Amino acid sequence: MAKGHKKKTHSDTMNMSFGDRLRFVRQFRELSQQQLGDKASLQTTAISHFETGTRTPHIVNLIRLVKALDISADYLLGIKPIDFKEQTNGKE
Repeated sequence: MAKGHKKKTHSDTMNMSFGDRLRFVRQFRELSQQQLGDKASLQTTAISHFETGTRTPHIVNLIRLVKALDISADYLLGIKPIDFKEQTNGKE
């Protein structure tokens, strides 16, 4: 990690937008946009639009995303932080 940059923690992500939290979790899970799209039955362009904030997901697509990422909708929506260490057996 570059000097002066600290690793983001779960609490840091609560100040992010929906799209930034989505990207954070996708990258944390080491998935490409294509892989997430495949897991969630969504087009890669939809994932890109959600991450850049040009579109917001319909509730059905939100459910697909949270299932594919194994994450709570409350977290993605910025309602409630989560502890990634608990969710991933210590991987952070």
